[in-house]
Amino acid sequence: MVGYIEKSAGGDFKPSPEGVHLMVCCQVVDLGTQPGSQMYPTPRRKVVIRWELPEERIEIDGKDVPIIHTEKYTWSFHENANLRSVLENWRGKAFTDEDFAGPPNGFHIGKLIGAPMRGQIIHESKGDKTFANLSTAMAAGIKNRDDWPKLEGVPILFDL
Repeated sequence: MVGYIEKSAGGDFKPSPEGVHLMVCCQVVDLGTQPGSQMYPTPRRKVVIRWELPEERIEIDGKDVPIIHTEKYTWSFHENANLRSVLENWRGKAFTDEDFAGPPNGFHIGKLIGAPMRGQIIHESKGDKTFANLSTAMAAGIKNRDDWPKLEGVPILFDL
């Protein structure tokens, strides 16, 4: 029921497992412009990318499903931006001027949905919480699209 709130101690959330994993992009969500923080006060446009880890499973409501890993990025393609670095490593090549040219030949973020990559996840502890962070992204090495792992969930591309 929506309405009154209760104090929550948090759930039994478990971070994505550490290690190198085959990951398949299942969601790209444009969060729009988000307020800044104390450290970085300027509002920034953010995007969330989520991947299924088909080889890492979890049981939810009696169903065996892949673990989902989520990362949030500032929507920036500056040479030093984290998002650009992840995408270039995932693609296995640097962006070119043509990639930024827009339609019909430019890079569209929707191309990520269903695309596999290899990613290294590391754990970081802050207080009594453990966070799973994507530390390295790399091309999956699967050239033929027919050989790509299939998404098990519903793909989502939400673009403001």
